[in-house]
Amino acid sequence: MELFEEQTVDLAHEENCPQSSGSKGTAMAGRGKFRRKVLLVEDEALVAMVAADNLNALGFEVVEATTAGTALACVGVDAQFEFAVIDLGLPDRPGEELIAELRLLLPDLPIIVASGYSEQVLRGRIDIGTSFAVLNKPYDLSGLQTAINSLALD
Repeated sequence: MELFEEQTVDLAHEENCPQSSGSKGTAMAGRGKFRRKVLLVEDEALVAMVAADNLNALGFEVVEATTAGTALACVGVDAQFEFAVIDLGLPDRPGEELIAELRLLLPDLPIIVASGYSEQVLRGRIDIGTSFAVLNKPYDLSGLQTAINSLALD
C-alpha cells in the first residue's frame, strides 16, 4: 500500500475482500428495501463477531476486514458503504492511517471510530473530518446504535 504524490491510493497490492455477513441483498423485514452495507474493520475475532451480529440485527449487511489492507481492497471492489466502523489497533498499520486513506478515496464516507480514547483525544490524533462518531470500547448494541444515529444517515 503506497500513497503517491498525487494523493492517490494504490489498491493493486492489497488483500482480497471477504464475503459479507448477513443475507446479501435480502430485503429487511417489513421495510421493503435492501439492507445497507457497512464496512467493519476489526482484528479481534470476538469483538468483530459481536459487532457484526449487532449490525446485522440493526438491518445492515456487514463486510468484515481484519486489516487495513483488506479494508482498502473491499473499498476498491465496492465503494457503496453506508458507513465504516474502524478499530484503531490494526495489525498491519494504525487505524489512523486507514482513516486518512479512506478519506482520500471516499471523502464523504461516515466513519465510526471504535476506540478506548475519548473524542477529544482522537480529534488531536487524527484528521477525522466530518461525519464521524466515536464508539468507546467496550461497546454494546445500545452504544453502537447511538453512534450510528449520531451520523445522521439518510
